[in-house]
Amino acid sequence: LAMHERVHPIFKRHAALGSRYGWCCSSYTESKHSSHYPLAQWVPPGLDFYAIDGYQGNFSETVSSVLAPCLKAIRSVEPEAIPAVFETNAYIPAARPAWFTNAYAWAKDTGCLTFLPFWGAAPYNWQAGDTETIATLAAINADSQT
Repeated sequence: LAMHERVHPIFKRHAALGSRYGWCCSSYTESKHSSHYPLAQWVPPGLDFYAIDGYQGNFSETVSSVLAPCLKAIRSVEPEAIPAVFETNAYIPAARPAWFTNAYAWAKDTGCLTFLPFWGAAPYNWQAGDTETIATLAAINADSQT
């Protein structure tokens, strides 16, 4: 928190006009299983946006159970927070089309600044033959262009 309090004004003085300064959290921090719970204690007030990294770890997790609690915690500190989704994916490849569809709908409904799927090492690796996920992401990309 102290770092953001110090750096945010410096960024605003020196960044290009229109640049935004934000903060990103892991959705896991708002889980009672996290040693850093609750998330609200880490939210710096007064920033331009607040990003969430949120992943579906199993079929029972939903966008409402993963992303929404983070935004609620963020808005308990910064009620007018502009959200963003900086990383999201589903652990289970078969769940990806529904997860991306629902996460994107949530992002649009909450006015998210960005929506970025994450691809990396297993289990979040890109699967070139996953035509359903590819079609879902293509539809999201097309919608985001309108």
